[in-house]
Amino acid sequence: MIGYYNYTVVLTYLGLLASLGSAASAINGNFRLSMIFMLICGFADMFDGVIARTDKKRSENAKRFGVQIDSLCDMSCFCCLPAVFMLCLCGVSALSLIAGGMIMLSGVIRLGYFNVQEINRELENEGRREYYDGLPVTASALILPPAALLGALMGANWFSPAVMIIAAVLNVTRVKIKKPRGKWILIMLGIGTAIAVLVLVFGGKVTASGVNV
Repeated sequence: MIGYYNYTVVLTYLGLLASLGSAASAINGNFRLSMIFMLICGFADMFDGVIARTDKKRSENAKRFGVQIDSLCDMSCFCCLPAVFMLCLCGVSALSLIAGGMIMLSGVIRLGYFNVQEINRELENEGRREYYDGLPVTASALILPPAALLGALMGANWFSPAVMIIAAVLNVTRVKIKKPRGKWILIMLGIGTAIAVLVLVFGGKVTASGVNV
């Protein structure tokens, strides 16, 4: 079979499959389960790079393959999935289509740019990057669930698309964001866990109309 197979890709693939579970749940109207799957996508992305770096024997091609599948899975999990989620939650409206289109376009631009930068970094033998250029697309997994919860509590189904439009702009804005290391990864994990608890407790209020019925 074509491809590169070892334990370092398993978590990346699990995150991709979780995005399918999230989309299917949203289509079926189960937004609480959809948001849980979305957060699983975020957790998988948070740690797949850490796991990949534990394998010191990977070939250069295997490393490049890992970079490519990570970006491709990110497009599904954090760009296409949010668009599907918002269309299911808010209906096919001008705002939801604009928000979904922007998050997908900004995502593909950002991820393509990132891949070019990684190639250049490798050619120039630079060390690990210390900063993100712009908001990572993976942030949508931490932004969209609480936005959907707040929108439901306020009875405002426009809230999630509006928040994601802002996120899409930040995806391609030249602003330096320090990459989380050490304790900051644990803090991000704690934030994700807290959001998961909120989703479990209040996720039933999120319905296709944006309010509890």
